[in-house]
Amino acid sequence: MKNTGNRFFFSIFLLALPLLILTSPAFGQEKVKIGVIAPLTGAIAHTGKDMLIGAEVAADRINASGGIRVGGKKYLLEVPALDDQLKPDLTVTAVRRMLGGGVKIMSTMSTGPSMAALELADAEGFLLLPLATVPDLTARGVKLVVRVPGTNEYYASSMADALSALQPQVERVGILWNTDPGSKFWGEVFAKTWTGQGRKIVASEGLDFRKVTDFYPILTRILPLKPEALLVITMDEPVSLVAKQSRELGYQGFFLTYEGCGDKIGELAGKEIDGKYLGIKSYYVLDPKKMDYMKEAYKKKASGITPGTLGANGHEMVYLAARAMEKAGTVTDVMAIRQAIPRVVPFPESMRGILAFDEKGDNFSTIVLAGFVNGKWVYLAKVYRKGPQAPKAVVEYIKQ
Repeated sequence: MKNTGNRFFFSIFLLALPLLILTSPAFGQEKVKIGVIAPLTGAIAHTGKDMLIGAEVAADRINASGGIRVGGKKYLLEVPALDDQLKPDLTVTAVRRMLGGGVKIMSTMSTGPSMAALELADAEGFLLLPLATVPDLTARGVKLVVRVPGTNEYYASSMADALSALQPQVERVGILWNTDPGSKFWGEVFAKTWTGQGRKIVASEGLDFRKVTDFYPILTRILPLKPEALLVITMDEPVSLVAKQSRELGYQGFFLTYEGCGDKIGELAGKEIDGKYLGIKSYYVLDPKKMDYMKEAYKKKASGITPGTLGANGHEMVYLAARAMEKAGTVTDVMAIRQAIPRVVPFPESMRGILAFDEKGDNFSTIVLAGFVNGKWVYLAKVYRKGPQAPKAVVEYIKQ
């Protein structure tokens, strides 16, 4: 009798199955893959996870509205991810694995991995949308590349212009940069812009922040030179150590960070940076609805990760690819998709405030400079240039 009952319910299930499938929104929709290659394990795994979750949130949002429509057909988005630990040799392996899985649009993070992927883009026929700021990415003649963030030249010069406007009493800056080409160049551009305004760089030193945790030796060389601000060009964790150790040595000045340092610095060294910090944030922080949307989406995916600059860029990357596929009318012709990207900005879902792209694949956008005051982030100014070659950034103060 028991078996008869089971067969009955199984028969009912089989009869209902076609209806369940037909009423599913995903029925009959093919998927387009946009791959993410990032450090998902190791000391800076939170940065890669921020990038990945931002990309997944964008894909989820697009899929919830039915996907993208290309040539009269709808497609859902999928975001496969591979861990490269921020090591270029592992990036190359990941790129080949992505290609083997049919992925023709990919995004990488930081200078080394992105440069490694760049070498393969045109030859292997995939579109690279890197989250990296080094100018070389778009200066080597590779056709299938469009940068998602701004260049480090854009960010560094804008930071120098904004610092002189927001903190005019600061004259002397010391720079600590990570030993990679992008971070070094960031420091060089900042220094050139800063000294061009008649101000001083008292020291500029590079070190491998992945390996060094004891910063007392280098700080005891720099702090006697009396910097009024320390520009530390690396991720949150090492910046927090620099902040703590420099305070222990009696330093009372400002800390400046680049776009790769996120909100976690407030958790790690809030006491040390409170009232004496200036960092770069993505444009979306000025929109409460977008902020709430990102925070809630992140909680559902990974409660321990908060949305930061890399997450905003990951979100932007997926939207750029999705809207470009729609604009180009293809999901397979990566050159047509690449050529369509400049024509999809600005768009309402943007987290970066991209204003336009140039012919190389670089963009200029609005950035936000933030302070950390009484344990909270305070957004001080919108900063942008009226074109990629504009001589100086426009600084618009934000009313508190």
